[in-house]
Amino acid sequence: MFRFKTNIFGLICLCCLASLSREVVAAPFPEDVEIQPLGVIRNDRDASVSYLDLMIGVGNPSDVRGIYIENHKHNEQNEITTVTHLLNEIQSHDGAALDDSGHRAIVLNGEVNGVQGAGNLQLKFIYNGLINWHSKCDVKIRKSESGFWEMVNAYTGQIIDEIQIKTWKLGISTIGNVCPEP
Repeated sequence: MFRFKTNIFGLICLCCLASLSREVVAAPFPEDVEIQPLGVIRNDRDASVSYLDLMIGVGNPSDVRGIYIENHKHNEQNEITTVTHLLNEIQSHDGAALDDSGHRAIVLNGEVNGVQGAGNLQLKFIYNGLINWHSKCDVKIRKSESGFWEMVNAYTGQIIDEIQIKTWKLGISTIGNVCPEP
């Protein structure tokens, strides 16, 4: 009887771990595009996780097409949503909203030159929603020597694997690993 309970417990643990892994989602972009992971986005309000990927041409990492974000919401439905922004939207005056709520709480804007393997971007975010006050921080992306793209802190030069959204009552206080420490 003990062995049966142990095997059931192990099976339950295995199922729980499998549910935490990143699921494959049908890509809402052309077949000639592949995604390359840039980093993870977490916030301090809930356990949701978003995966930030760069869309590039298949077999051509210099052909930057845009960004793809896969949002894993840890709610009763374990909902997964995706957001896709083409490069021309990121490079436009208005930029691309990184959230899928329609609030434009965090907007990515800037230039990416795939041939040069570099991009200068800016994250603009709602610091105080009551008076509509925004703040912003710079972030860079670059193609590494191995040919893969990576995010880089524009102020320290450190590679960014995780973006941490830190909130307060009226908005976003800072974006950890991107914005300079106060």
